[in-house]
Amino acid sequence: MIVSKTLDLLEWHRLCQHLSSFAVTKLGVTAALELQIPEELTTSQGLLQQTQEVDRLETQLLTALSFEGIHDIGAALVRSRHQGLLSGEELLQLATTLSGARQLRRIINRFPELVVLNQLVQDLRTYPELEQEIRHCIDDQGEVADRASETLAEIRDRQRQVRAQLQTILQGILQRQNAALQERLITQRSDRFVLPVKAAQKDGDSRHCS
Repeated sequence: MIVSKTLDLLEWHRLCQHLSSFAVTKLGVTAALELQIPEELTTSQGLLQQTQEVDRLETQLLTALSFEGIHDIGAALVRSRHQGLLSGEELLQLATTLSGARQLRRIINRFPELVVLNQLVQDLRTYPELEQEIRHCIDDQGEVADRASETLAEIRDRQRQVRAQLQTILQGILQRQNAALQERLITQRSDRFVLPVKAAQKDGDSRHCS
């Protein structure tokens, strides 16, 4: 076991911090900061082979690994195992992570001569059906899409109709009660439509007609 004094002499902590600055994902940053010096020669040799193959991939085969869309989904997975609910944003991150992992494996699989890297991804499962289902139900903003269910689409369509009706009614009030209003403006407060009423037209302490 490498003692703390040796690590200090090697400035291992500073090296890990410098390495983390090159990471493009939060998972990569964490892995770099928590990197431990291998205690076995075979482990070091295996890591060196990984590094050499990545270098060959980028410098000789002119193919870069992309980590776009990959997130730390650990907490979401733990919650799902306990039947917990995931937000739309968490589901979207799960889908993009699955997609990112699939793309990484596809890139590596194109070069079977990279034996070590192919061994790393050979058991990687990406669940394309789950990714597709999430994409169907969650939009790019992490919100539940109307297409997620027929019932949801009907409810939202009815909400839009009611909102349009309210807007029509309020526009009529603006025209009929123009003299009683501070300005011809419809605002929204706490999910309620509000019309600003002049002080002389206030009813008691009420300041707005809503």
